[in-house]
Amino acid sequence: MKKIATYQYVLWKSMSSLTYYQDVVKTRFRFSFKFYWAFSMMLGILLSISILAGIFPSINSFATNFSSKANQMYPKDLAVTVKNGEITTNVTEPFSIPLPADLQGNLSNQFKYILTIDSKAKTDDFRSLQSLILVTKNSLIFADRDTSLRVIPLSELGEFTLDRANFAAFVGKITPFIKWLPVFFILAVVFIFLILLPVVKLIGHLGLSLILLILAKVMKIHLGFKKIYQIGLHALVLPTLIQLLMVSFGIAVPIPFFDSIVFLLYALVILASFKEANNSPVTQLKKLS
Repeated sequence: MKKIATYQYVLWKSMSSLTYYQDVVKTRFRFSFKFYWAFSMMLGILLSISILAGIFPSINSFATNFSSKANQMYPKDLAVTVKNGEITTNVTEPFSIPLPADLQGNLSNQFKYILTIDSKAKTDDFRSLQSLILVTKNSLIFADRDTSLRVIPLSELGEFTLDRANFAAFVGKITPFIKWLPVFFILAVVFIFLILLPVVKLIGHLGLSLILLILAKVMKIHLGFKKIYQIGLHALVLPTLIQLLMVSFGIAVPIPFFDSIVFLLYALVILASFKEANNSPVTQLKKLS
């Protein structure tokens, strides 16, 4: 309980008190480093829970129902053959497979079909056919980004024949791996928010601390790089929480490195408080005595 109370005190003071940073520079670097990781762990756990609560049910449902839904999606009588870089089918073209019900809400404004096969179609027909994937006589076409298309020659896919039986066999092979998708997703989220992002932030903080060191020299504040870095481990709390609130409320600022700019401004205010403390009457008397 004492450690929790100490953490809460340091967290609050790091956000609310400029004079607290006078005490920070007097403590060991290890104290601030442990505080940073405690803050990162707390934040990482909350973000992980938030993301998992929102996305995990859908991923779990996808993994559980993948085999049955995938097999239902493939048309019963469709047989496709790719040979010499060209496609042939046993159906009347253009042949389209409608979007699954699970995807219609998100994609129905742009697409009506998940796949369209049309040997006579051209790349320019992609938008008008409203299909996620268009297969022409010798190409596979899909949207790479909002405004661009990716075209893959069928010759790069090799020669094969695909029918319902082959498709079901393929689905059967990958289903055991798909069932592990929820576990991989949880591990990925935990790794990203509890390990990767905190480490990346520590590395990025090196460059920001170097900038602050230069500014501190200009302001004639006698702090070394290690102490500047240590101050930053506490100072990043407020800008990080501000950034999270902005993201939560959908507020986007069209300024590159906005979070770093906010951090540097806050850190400059902290450094300015050191200068004021050094110029205070009490400090001047201590220097004279």
